Amino acid sequence: MEITETELQTQTNNLLDTVPFITIKNDSELEEANGILRKIATLRKAAKAHFESLKKPFNEAMANLRTKEKEFLQPMEQGEFAIKKLIVQYNAQREKALKEEQTKLAQLSKQLEEQGMSVLPTVTLEKPKLQGTSERTRYSFEIVDVNLIPREYLVVDTAAIGRVVRALKDKTNIPGIKVKVVKDIVTRGL
Repeated sequence: MEITETELQTQTNNLLDTVPFITIKNDSELEEANGILRKIATLRKAAKAHFESLKKPFNEAMANLRTKEKEFLQPMEQGEFAIKKLIVQYNAQREKALKEEQTKLAQLSKQLEEQGMSVLPTVTLEKPKLQGTSERTRYSFEIVDVNLIPREYLVVDTAAIGRVVRALKDKTNIPGIKVKVVKDIVTRGL
């Protein structure tokens, strides 16, 4: 049976109004507090289910919209990538040709200097100005030998350590790791 949001709110408020008055000094009060705790857990579970049912159509619609957007944008992104790659290749060819020309001119300048002439020809490359497009230089890296990387750049795999600790518990023996025991209260609803 689905509980309405109003009923859920009323039951929750009534139950939570009792929380400030809870004391636990004996087993009877412990049982009473546990009963309230389990009722809260049951109401929380019902509230989650209620809101999940409200969110479900929106989540499905959003997933469909993201899929459609991806399908729509993918050909555009592929086209952009292909053209950008061609522009980078073209610019690299131009820069290579410029360097070759500068090397030839440097050799010619040296020959002229040796003959007593002081001519210093220069060549500069004017890149075409493309409206709305510019070239950006970014730097990346690749790891060639992980053993040479300084320790401050290494990241501890806390997820892997957590899996080992949960599996081996207090028998875990990982250098530099101290196992901590944390007690939590877990509640199932009614």
